[in-house]
Amino acid sequence: MKHLLFITLFIQLTFLGIAQSENIFYYDIYNRPSNAEKAFISKKIKVDKKENILISSFYKKDNKWVELTTPEDAYFKRKSTIVFKKHDKRNHRLIRTRIYEKIDTCYHFKDYNEYYIEQEGYTKKLLTLELEGELKRFYPNGSIKSIEVYRNNQLVNITNFSLNGEKLEDNVYHWTPILPKYPGGEKSFAMNIAVNINYPNDMKAEGIQGRVIVSYVINTEGELIDTQIIQSVHPSLDKEAIRALKSLNQKWEPGMLNGEKVNVRLIVPINFRLSEKYCP
Repeated sequence: MKHLLFITLFIQLTFLGIAQSENIFYYDIYNRPSNAEKAFISKKIKVDKKENILISSFYKKDNKWVELTTPEDAYFKRKSTIVFKKHDKRNHRLIRTRIYEKIDTCYHFKDYNEYYIEQEGYTKKLLTLELEGELKRFYPNGSIKSIEVYRNNQLVNITNFSLNGEKLEDNVYHWTPILPKYPGGEKSFAMNIAVNINYPNDMKAEGIQGRVIVSYVINTEGELIDTQIIQSVHPSLDKEAIRALKSLNQKWEPGMLNGEKVNVRLIVPINFRLSEKYCP
């Protein structure tokens, strides 16, 4: 059985153009496939002898490659499923699952996190997405967040929707090749939110806890604006989550798309948990 699994995995990796080594894919400032000389973004895929896959992303700054995001591990769970694993800013393990189907020269894929479907579309590659055609992104409740159109991995059109399905006439993106960056990175962002959270006393007394999801926009000036509650627990906790987020008044590095600064909407989960020892 193990021998069969090894053969299947080897065929998949070979089919994807990935051997037991290190492969680097390059993308220009518009996110189109490119070469090392003209590249602005690079993605490195490393496969070890045990067929474990490590994916790292970088961008070029002052003619040097700088790590873009935390590296993630990946493995083929079965013939049409890839599992991605990484650790977030609080060192919690995040798991994403990609289910795919080969259609002509592309793959139709759906990405799920541990809670809901995140996106659905078409790609020429599976481990490093090279998007083609329509891509849909989703809110945690399953409603459509945006419909984007790609040509050769370059975003050429986007339509955004509110949580209740209304079309939005704005210039906010839900994804960019270079996402906004908080001073000190993801870990600093999470730590500063945690330090600024003041658990409301009435919520402690009533034993109310849960996970509030807040969306916010980082504009072209690096300012955090337009906070919205995506998933509510209680109005009091929702209010505190937004207050703590707004208290982070440091300027971000804005997101970049096609070589220009753009407005980007991000989502952050804020967990309110009471210690079992707490007694009002």
